[in-house]
Amino acid sequence: MTWGLGITEPKRFAEAKGTQEALPSPHSSLYAQDRERALRTGVPLLTTSALELLGRP
Repeated sequence: MTWGLGITEPKRFAEAKGTQEALPSPHSSLYAQDRERALRTGVPLLTTSALELLGRP
C-alpha cells in the first residue's frame, strides 16, 4: 500500500500552480516539504488508517 500526502507549503504550491511550474518530487534534491504541516496531517492520517486496516486493539 502506498500513501501520497501533499506537504508543499501552501504559498509555494499556489506560486507553482500560477506559473504551471512542476514542483520537485520527493526523490529530488530540491524537494523541500512543509515539515510541521506534514507531521500534523500525516501522523493522525496514517495512525487512523492503520487502525482501520489492522483493527482496533
